[in-house]
Amino acid sequence: MRLAVLALGMFAIGTDTFVIAGILGDIGRDLDVSTSAAGQLVTAFALAYALLSPLLATATASWPRRRVLLVALAVFTLGNLATAMAPNYTVALIARIVTAVGAALYAPNASAAGTSLVPPERRARALALVSGGLGAAMAIGAPLGTWLGGHTGWRATLWLVTALGAIAFVGVAAALRDLPAVESVPLRERLRPLGTLAAQRVLAVTLGLYVAAYTVYPYLEEILGNATDGSAGLLAWALTAFGVGTFGGAVIAGGVTDRFGSRRVVVGGLAGVGAALLLLAVVEDSFPAALATLVVWGAAAWSAALAQIHRMIALAPHSAPVYVSLNASVQYAGIALGSALGGSLLHSTGAHALPAYAGLLLLAVAAFAALTTRSEARVVASGADTANAEHRAVLVAE
Repeated sequence: MRLAVLALGMFAIGTDTFVIAGILGDIGRDLDVSTSAAGQLVTAFALAYALLSPLLATATASWPRRRVLLVALAVFTLGNLATAMAPNYTVALIARIVTAVGAALYAPNASAAGTSLVPPERRARALALVSGGLGAAMAIGAPLGTWLGGHTGWRATLWLVTALGAIAFVGVAAALRDLPAVESVPLRERLRPLGTLAAQRVLAVTLGLYVAAYTVYPYLEEILGNATDGSAGLLAWALTAFGVGTFGGAVIAGGVTDRFGSRRVVVGGLAGVGAALLLLAVVEDSFPAALATLVVWGAAAWSAALAQIHRMIALAPHSAPVYVSLNASVQYAGIALGSALGGSLLHSTGAHALPAYAGLLLLAVAAFAALTTRSEARVVASGADTANAEHRAVLVAE
């Protein structure tokens, strides 16, 4: 029950993260800004998350975990409430930053709290359950929110997320009265991996993956406009296809990485995403073909992202939480840069060119990864299961 409550909070944050691709155009029209300008709501959220996550973790290290979780959910819920009621673009932008503060505080602490509730031999399973809320958000929350927004307006979608956050708050308050303390990690220790060449190379690949992916993902409504003919229902199915792909990638990534090594999975996954995006640029007007391409994109991207976490953990297994946390911050930096780049290209070249640019970038990132991962050893199966769960806990994209 207690792990399910933590997972509900992750479901709320994941829905808030992934549903944006389905309502961005509606937000722009309602707030009287372009779709590219509306996309900067994603940039603001992700940038705030990337910069504030390590700072917030350090600032709240001495707080009881229950208080941290409650404050995080309260801020997240109020941020979504303010977004749903925003009278103009400026207020919405500020509200998304407030929401990011709550999300950045909740996600890592929910994972830590989940592992503290069970014996050591069950921690991987606890992580998988807590972070399973993100997978459910991709497969259910984002399509449902897109459908709701298409029929009643984007504000209804944000009201839904607000309600989910409030329910999670009540659940944490009622079910998690006693949580063990979590070891504090100083900010300097959190940033220490930035000084090593091996970590820099891994993080550069993570950055490239998320920059490319989020050059496209927030603008899927525009890119698939001809294929969906403006139908919110069809767009919801498109997001469902992407969610199914990511779920499949999560299922197979651990075993594939254990069998073939993280290097091959990273390079193959990046190349697969690059090829899928280049194909999307060709078939974006065909709904069935676009659906199939989105499944491949989701599976390849999630596999590569999970293998990246294996690489980070392999660099320093004794400092895995620190390295994984830093990788998450770089993910959100990539989301911020990618959504900003996508918005700029959307304005200058149009939506239909975005997948091609992103695909070419990913092929370049794949080549870089191939050149810089030759000496890496395979990651063992136990590390694969843990990384899979930890990735779900930190992959939250607005």
